[in-house]
Amino acid sequence: MTGVLLQSCSTAQSHQKSMAQHTGTAQKSTGFTASEWKRADGVHLMPTWRNHKLPSAYEVYHIDPTAINRFFTAFQQAEQVQAFTIPLPESIGPQTFTTKDAGILSAELRKKYPNLYNLSGNTTTNLAHIRLNYDGQYMTAMITYQNKTFLLSPWEATNGSVYYLLYNKNNTNETKSPFENGEKSETSK
Repeated sequence: MTGVLLQSCSTAQSHQKSMAQHTGTAQKSTGFTASEWKRADGVHLMPTWRNHKLPSAYEVYHIDPTAINRFFTAFQQAEQVQAFTIPLPESIGPQTFTTKDAGILSAELRKKYPNLYNLSGNTTTNLAHIRLNYDGQYMTAMITYQNKTFLLSPWEATNGSVYYLLYNKNNTNETKSPFENGEKSETSK
C-alpha cells in the first residue's frame, strides 16, 4: 500500500510563518487557537477511510486529541461562544470563528449524547462561516469562505495514527450522484 507524500518544505515553512503571524490575538482568547494545528508533511495516508477516497489535494495536520476535548469541554462548561481558529488552505491562512451551539440537538438528545456537538460560527468580518461537529472522538467541519467550501476530516495514516485533512470540497475525489451534477433522474423527466 503506498502513501501520499505531501507539500514541499518551502511551502510548509511559508504556511507556518503565516500561522505564526495570525496567532497573536487568538492565543490571548479562550478557545481553539492556531497553535493547536501542527503541519504533518510526509505522512503516508490510507487511500480510503470510512468509505471515502483520499482527496486529490489536501493539507495534513496533527491535533492533540486532548486539545480537541479541552475545547469542547470548555464550550460545554461555559455554555457560551468560543473562538475556534482553523488554517484554511490555498494560501488563505488562519481564520478565527466565533462559535456557538448550532441548535440542532434537542435537550433530550443532548442529554442522551453528551459528547456530541454541533457548532456554527462566523468570522468577525463575516467572510467565512463554519459548521463544526464533534462526536467525542473526532471533529469534522465545513467552512465556506468567499464562495469556496473547505472540509475538515479525520483520516488514518498507514501507521494507524489519525490526522486531520483540510481540503477544498472540489478535491473530494468522490463520484457524484446524478442529482449533484444537476441531472434529472428517469422518474423526474
